[in-house]
Amino acid sequence: MNSKERRRQKRRTDGTDHGKAPNNNGDASQWSRTTDLATVGFWGWEAAEEYANRLADLLGPDCGVHTTESFCQSEACSPAEIKTLLKRDWVVHNIQRVERGEEKAGLLPLIMVEGAGPIYAISLYSPTDVVRKECYAHMPNTNGLSYDDLVHLWRILGGPDQVFLVEEKELCETVQCAPEQMEEHLKEHWVEHDIRAVLAGLEVVPEPTVVFVCYQPGLVTWRLITQRDAGARQQCIEINELSRMYVRDCCDPIEMMPGDAEGRSEVLPGEGSNPISTL
Repeated sequence: MNSKERRRQKRRTDGTDHGKAPNNNGDASQWSRTTDLATVGFWGWEAAEEYANRLADLLGPDCGVHTTESFCQSEACSPAEIKTLLKRDWVVHNIQRVERGEEKAGLLPLIMVEGAGPIYAISLYSPTDVVRKECYAHMPNTNGLSYDDLVHLWRILGGPDQVFLVEEKELCETVQCAPEQMEEHLKEHWVEHDIRAVLAGLEVVPEPTVVFVCYQPGLVTWRLITQRDAGARQQCIEINELSRMYVRDCCDPIEMMPGDAEGRSEVLPGEGSNPISTL
């Protein structure tokens, strides 16, 4: 049993919280007595690590824990850029409201531990829609597909202009059906394609294509679907072409791109954030 596991076992046994810091009077007091902070602080690394691990247990297996140093390494950014990156790509949560169940963290949450000692600050983030979709390609999947398989699939299907990465909740909202009715809707209105056959060149997929990603803690499932009705597919193609013409004629194409200046895209698996890295 390693030290992290021993600490977790001790918490479960005696129900104690070791995150303490000296107050102005020199006494030890729980930081958690202040009950409405977006960021919480701890005196000493061990107390900060203990709290981060306990919060990660609460948030589930897909919660990542990073120090500023490890986050910069993961994102290939400098310490000076980290605040800008977090503001652009991540949503900050009130960490104590999340603990009390008054606020819900988004999917794939990130716990950030900042400080060089003896005082450490802990914050809680969840990725924006764009970054969250980039993360899926790095997660284990029920299809047995590797990251390289997914990149190759996107290339075969024609890239961002022809492929739409859609989450289960998004599709339900778009077609206005309840989650429990989704399978029935897919059978009636969509054709599901064999991803392995497409990768092997044995099946051709009509445009436009929807890559449907179903998330469950620690695991995703990739599904490749196209609309059953040819007229509906043609209408989607025409709408997409009009949208691209609008971007070219009326807007700054750089500002309208779903990705950032480094080429990250909402629909193309990229070298984006990996929220699974832990202390």
